[in-house]
This record gives sequence, C-alpha cells and structure tokens, in this order.
Amino acid sequence: IAGANVGKCGFVKESDLPANTNQAVGIVRVNQKQAWPRFVYYHFKNPATFAISQNMSGQAAQPNINLTVLKGFKLQLPDYDVQKKIAEKLTAYDDLIENNRRRIQLLEESARLLYREWFVQLRFPGHEHVKIVDGVPEGWAHLTVGTLLGKIKRKGKVKKDDYKADGVLACVDQSKEIIGGYIDSTELAIVDELPILVFGDHTRVVKYIDFPFAPGADGTQLLIPKSNEIPRVFFYFLIAGINLANAFYARHFKFLKATEVLVPKKELMRLFEDSVSTNMNQISLLREQNKKLSKARDILLPRLMNGTLTV
Repeated sequence: IAGANVGKCGFVKESDLPANTNQAVGIVRVNQKQAWPRFVYYHFKNPATFAISQNMSGQAAQPNINLTVLKGFKLQLPDYDVQKKIAEKLTAYDDLIENNRRRIQLLEESARLLYREWFVQLRFPGHEHVKIVDGVPEGWAHLTVGTLLGKIKRKGKVKKDDYKADGVLACVDQSKEIIGGYIDSTELAIVDELPILVFGDHTRVVKYIDFPFAPGADGTQLLIPKSNEIPRVFFYFLIAGINLANAFYARHFKFLKATEVLVPKKELMRLFEDSVSTNMNQISLLREQNKKLSKARDILLPRLMNGTLTV
C-alpha cells in the first residue's frame, strides 16, 4: 500500500505462519462465505487491477493506498464454484513454479554441502594422502577475494523504475529473486564472460548468472575470477560461502574484497565443478521452465478474470 511497489500482492498460506509485515503492507482477510481467497488474490494480481492501484496515488511524492481506499475496491464476483475453478486453474501454475523453486534449493544445497565437505572440512578426495603445511593442505593458498577478481566492462545499468513485468532482456539486481524485471532493449546486455556472479552490495545476496542480462543500477557488483584456472562454479560457492557481517545499508563489497579465503589446487577445483555440473545444469533448466510457466499463467490470468475464457 506504499512505495514503488504499491499494488503488488502476495498470498500467505498457513504454512507461512507465524509471520509479520511492515507498515507498507495492508492485510486483506477474506470472508470465505462470500469469496474464495485465492480468487481475490488473483484479482489483485490481474494487470488491470495493478494498473488501477498504481494510478490511485495521484501526484503524491510517495505512492500509497490507505486502507479505506483498499476496502473500496470493487470485485466482479462470479458464482462461488466458478471462483474456485478459476483459482484452482491458476494455482496449478503457481504450485508447479513453487515445486521447481524447492527443487532448485535442494540441488543448490546439495552442491553447497559438497563444497563445505571438500573445502571447509577438508574431506576432499585423496585428503588422506595430502601433507598439511601451516594448517592447510600442501599447494593451497590463503588469498584475499580482491586479489582473485577480474574486470568486467559494463554497458550501463538499469534503474528499478524502468523495469517491466516482461521483455526481451532480464534485469538482475541485488534483490532476493534471480530476476528483478525486464527491459525491451538489448543494448545493455552482458553476454560475454558468462557465467557471472552478481553480488548485492547492500543485501549480500550472491547470484550465479549464466544467461544474458542487464545489471540493476543500485548496489549491483559483477564478479568474475581473474584467472581462468578458477572455475566459475567453484568461484560461486566460494563467494556464496563467505559470511559477511550485516552492516545494514552500508556497502559490503569492500568487506568482501578484504576477506581472506582458502584457494585449493586447480585440479581439485575442476573436479568439484565436474561433480556438481549436473546440479547446476538442472537448476538452469528449472529456472527456464519457471519462466515459461509464469508467462503462460500471466497470459491466462486476465482472460479468466474478465470472463474471456470460461472454466
């Protein structure tokens, strides 16, 4: 109900509770004798409703919808059974997307656990026969992250206000979601040096990006290793495994560069990448599948809500 995201909505399931909100969020509890909750949710997800929300603030410096205005939203409610059928059809897409997200988390967690076993607990293949020198395996080195970083030439950055819900090029920023939005131009596309790590200067979020994208403008750092001897997948888990103290909205990149890490022999880094390549490829496929599912749902949603398609 406030800020740049005014009109965006989410659906809180019982499994999400207990939970909390901040002052920028209005809670809508649906009288289930009159309306199916998921139908009301998809009503607010409808681009037509979202556009109304975005335009309700007038010329206010800070867009907002007060609770009185929120209560005044009018819904065209079909029969209760029709509401339920529409919601169930759209929920099927969201359930598939959520299931894929959980699979992605499990695949990445499996790779992360292997990284920790090999490079933190030092139980890598053949560790029994490796000599320990000054507390680390022979041939490994303590280096700061800053000394490992290569340079990436940017073509520009995309402001969050310029994001679109769909477009030809994904925008990747420091938010939790892999993709923050889209633009219709490819002029700012980063297509070389992929895959690239995106590090959130404020959020400390680390993303492994293996598709063409445009970087977001706020607090988005692009990372690649300076040496080709450091595989990108290994580099991702190395950076993602660094526990930076939360300096709140301060810049964290300087702390990241100063962090000392343990770099193993290149043969072992390559072996790790080979060992988790199936996981990473499957993650890419699932993300692409989710993109297609989201697009199909977003095409279907307004047509079901306005009655163009019947159930």
